[in-house]
Amino acid sequence: MIVKELRASNFRLLEESFFEFRSGLNVIEGPNATGKTTILEAIGYCLRGKSMLGSQDVDAVSFGKDSFYLRTDFDQTTKSRVEVSFNGRKSVLLDGKPVRTSRALLEAFKVVTITPNSSLVAVGPPSHRRELLDDTASQINPSWAAVVSDFRVALSERNLALKNDRPQKLVDVMTLDFIALSRKLREARLEVVKMMNGFMEKANTKMDFGLLHPIEVDDFARLLPAEKARGMTLIGPHRDDCFFVLDGKRVDKFASTGEARSVMLTVKIAQADLISKATGIEPLVLADDLLAELDRERQEAALGVLSRYCQSFLTCACKAPEGNYNLVRTSQ
Repeated sequence: MIVKELRASNFRLLEESFFEFRSGLNVIEGPNATGKTTILEAIGYCLRGKSMLGSQDVDAVSFGKDSFYLRTDFDQTTKSRVEVSFNGRKSVLLDGKPVRTSRALLEAFKVVTITPNSSLVAVGPPSHRRELLDDTASQINPSWAAVVSDFRVALSERNLALKNDRPQKLVDVMTLDFIALSRKLREARLEVVKMMNGFMEKANTKMDFGLLHPIEVDDFARLLPAEKARGMTLIGPHRDDCFFVLDGKRVDKFASTGEARSVMLTVKIAQADLISKATGIEPLVLADDLLAELDRERQEAALGVLSRYCQSFLTCACKAPEGNYNLVRTSQ
C-alpha cells in the first residue's frame, strides 16, 4: 500500500491543500506551526477513521469553519481511495462505499505511529502498553480485533450497570460475558507479547506481565460490594500490569530518558515487523518529530530504519540529514 496523494480541506491548518508522496521515506520538513503534524494526522485519519492524537473530530475543523474533508489516493490494486468528511457527523468512504466499523479499516490498512508521547509506552503507566498490545492484536488478527472491541463495550456497560445499581440478575449476566471476553483478550495479549519478544531479543529487551489476577466468577462475587460502591469493574485485563525489561531491569522504574526513547523505537520496530510477518502487509509508518533531541549519528540511523519500509512519513522541524527520500516542505 502506497499513499500517492492527500487532499485536505478545512482540516486544522490545511485549508485547501494537496500533497504528493512516493514509496519509501517521505520527510515533511518545515518550521513549527506550519502543518507538518497535521499532514500525518490527516493520513492517519484516512487509514484509521480517527485522529492518531486522540482528539475529537470537531476539534480538527479549521478555525471559523464548520466541516472538514480529507481524501487519500493509493497505489495498490485492492483499495484505491479513502474519504473522510465531518459536518457534525463523520462519514468514511472506502472506494465510495460507507465504512460502518473501524474494523473494516483495520483489515484494509496497517499503521504504526510514533509521536512525541510514544515514550510513554516505555515509561508511562501500564495503560499505554495495554493499548499497544490491543492495537497490535487488532491489526494482525480480525478475531482479536473483535475481542478488543467487544471487551471495551462489555467493560463500559458493566461499569454503567454497577454505577447505576442495576438489578443483580442483569449484572450477573454482564459479568459472565465480561469474564469470557476477558479470558480471550488476555490470551491474545499474551500471544502478542510472545511474538513481539522474538523481534526484540537482539536488543536485550522484552515485555513481561506482573501478577495476573484470576478471572473467576467467585472473585467477582467477592468484590461486588466494593465494585458497586466505586461504580467500576475492579479486576480484569483493563487493570493488568505489563512492563518492558532492558538488560534485566524494569524500564518504567529505572530507565533514563535516552534508554526510554531507545526502548520505544525498539518496540515500534518490533510492532511493524510483527504486523508485516503476521499479515503479509507491510504497515505504513507515521513518525512525528522523531529526530528531535537526537544527535546527527542517531538521526541518520533513524532515517535508515524508516527507509526500510515500503512507505513511511517523518516530520522534521530541523533540516534532516542528506538521504534518499522524498522531501515535502511546508511553509508559513
